[in-house]
Amino acid sequence: MNIRFNMVEMLEIAVRAESNAENYYRKSVELFEDKTKSDFLNEMADMEKQHKSIFSEMKEKIPADQKDSTEFDPYMESIMYLDALADSQPGEGSIASAVPLTGKESMVDIIRTAIAMEQKSILFYTGIHDMVTDENDKKNIRSVIREEKSHIVTLANKLREHLASD
Repeated sequence: MNIRFNMVEMLEIAVRAESNAENYYRKSVELFEDKTKSDFLNEMADMEKQHKSIFSEMKEKIPADQKDSTEFDPYMESIMYLDALADSQPGEGSIASAVPLTGKESMVDIIRTAIAMEQKSILFYTGIHDMVTDENDKKNIRSVIREEKSHIVTLANKLREHLASD
């Protein structure tokens, strides 16, 4: 099956995903008075903001004559697949991650949710990567995927620290 998509729509989903991830971390900061915790969460938010900029720049580079270009996909399977990943629970782009937190979450809860979000984002961006044809865009997406993987390592290390101190 040959499925392609409107790259603008895919990049808009990626921007939304990164924006929701940034919001999740920023809202999580409000739960903690501890400066070390809030600094860590703000750093994570800043990384997601950087990813959002990468996808926004990719979107802006698309020539006007290619913005509506798609191949025959009568059931819009590629769009539905990536949109479902963006909105699935819990994922970086999930609507649930943008909803205000209850205020009862511990740092361990925040980190576990963040790890799940990062895992979903890797699946999502791998899906986009597999459909992108421009080699420079593929390189940028691979870079974001590597960074998302490094976020998982960072979060896992932070989770171990918190579990050891509890």
